Amino acid sequence: MVYGQRIYVFSGEFHPYRLPVPDLWLDILQKIKAMGFSAVSFYIDMAQLEGEKGVYRADGIFALEPFFQAAKEAGVYLIARPGPYINAESSGGGYPGWMQRTPGYL
Repeated sequence: MVYGQRIYVFSGEFHPYRLPVPDLWLDILQKIKAMGFSAVSFYIDMAQLEGEKGVYRADGIFALEPFFQAAKEAGVYLIARPGPYINAESSGGGYPGWMQRTPGYL
């Protein structure tokens, strides 16, 4: 239920950090909508967001607000898949290197 209305969630997958040109996100999301999807699930690579312990990046391709706005304009719902483990053919499953080398984190 979304805003009291029953909807069928038919979801695709898109990872904004894999297309590091925020101006293209709207186009991709519009194409996903045109294929009949009602939602897009996504995750964020923690290894890129916090490549250095305690230094969190939320700018450029890591800024989520433009992605949220593009989804709103395209008319698709977003489903966040929080990590930090994302697998996604990424080294260490998306865990930052510093975390993998710190005893007690994993």
